[in-house]
Amino acid sequence: MVFDRISSELSHHVKFLETFDSYIGDGCNTLFWHDLWCGNSPLASQLLSLYQLDERKVPKVARCSIGSKLLADGLFYVHDLRKQIDQIFTIPVDNPTVWTRLVPIKCIGFVWRTCLGRIPSVLALARGGINISSIACVMCSGGIEDTDHLFVKCAYACEVLSWIMAWCGIEDQQFTKVTDFVNFSASWGNCPRKRKILIAIFYGFIWCLRKTRNDKIFKMVVISPPTVTDNMYLLVFDWVKFRGGFGNCKWTVDVALRLAFCIFIVSLALSRPF
Repeated sequence: MVFDRISSELSHHVKFLETFDSYIGDGCNTLFWHDLWCGNSPLASQLLSLYQLDERKVPKVARCSIGSKLLADGLFYVHDLRKQIDQIFTIPVDNPTVWTRLVPIKCIGFVWRTCLGRIPSVLALARGGINISSIACVMCSGGIEDTDHLFVKCAYACEVLSWIMAWCGIEDQQFTKVTDFVNFSASWGNCPRKRKILIAIFYGFIWCLRKTRNDKIFKMVVISPPTVTDNMYLLVFDWVKFRGGFGNCKWTVDVALRLAFCIFIVSLALSRPF
């Protein structure tokens, strides 16, 4: 009351209130929309559209929050909204794709789409209305090229995979689906570090086989299975060196020596006892 009386008495001599700066404190006495606390004008005038949407016209700064119907307490949290979005839009698969920092995100994304059957195989293009002269596998010509055939059933892919299994010291496996192949690497062994390296090797196999197929179709370049295996070795070694914390590894100019060093390092990691 005293403050209001002084202000009233001096209002015709000086703009009394303009000589003071507002202090928000804990926000319990500051109106969110109508008081001057953020910027040079009230938020009701700065953000008129939001102000019209707010059913509470006089909330205090201390109690102003975004309402939500996701939880019983009415508070909004980003992770709750994310859960709702995932439940609505995420397509369930038999096994989750493993996301590891050893493998670049574009390769993981491709493996994920492969597990969903969402890559442009010959059969998928034909079903999508693309005029394809033949739906036979371009790598072996021994079956219809769908996602599972291309990566785990094709004779060419099986030969590359046999080389990789022998290199890793793992008994040769027969897979019928890409999801089984990916799940095998995600559940192999009891050592998490060695398992991550095997996941990187399997993902590198899928990535290199995709590139080999595309080179044969678009560049007319035919690569032998042992060469594909060597390319995978070098690729995975790059991932392990630059993304796995092995930055002190020394490179060699000679590709053959580099490949031998790659085989030695990764094999050593896989051959150590659990």
